[in-house]
Amino acid sequence: MPADAATDPATLAPNEADLFISTVDPQGRLALRGPASTMGWTTGHKLWLTCRNGGLLFSRLADSHRVATLAVVLDSRFRVLLPYFIRVQNNWEPGVRLMVLAAPVHGLLAALPMARVAAALLGNP
Repeated sequence: MPADAATDPATLAPNEADLFISTVDPQGRLALRGPASTMGWTTGHKLWLTCRNGGLLFSRLADSHRVATLAVVLDSRFRVLLPYFIRVQNNWEPGVRLMVLAAPVHGLLAALPMARVAAALLGNP
């Protein structure tokens, strides 16, 4: 699927995505072993990170439509170091848990803090 394809959740078939939970470690790294495996990514891969609406998007291809995109690399243990300013901007302390959606058909990983997911599911703003 092209990088500029719609990322509307309604475009995903029932088995085209997987969910994972990951925790930011004390060094600010996010473990992505399961999601990276689902995406077919290996250690050393350069990923493009975009912060959007308090969540994160990771992709293998840079997207010219996203202006604030940073390069990050999967380390030897399938972790990425989240830039300090993103952690501070979002008030993410070590131990914050993120729900990670792997959508290989779109070439994207999306991550959102569990607190935001819970608030949305329980109807709290």
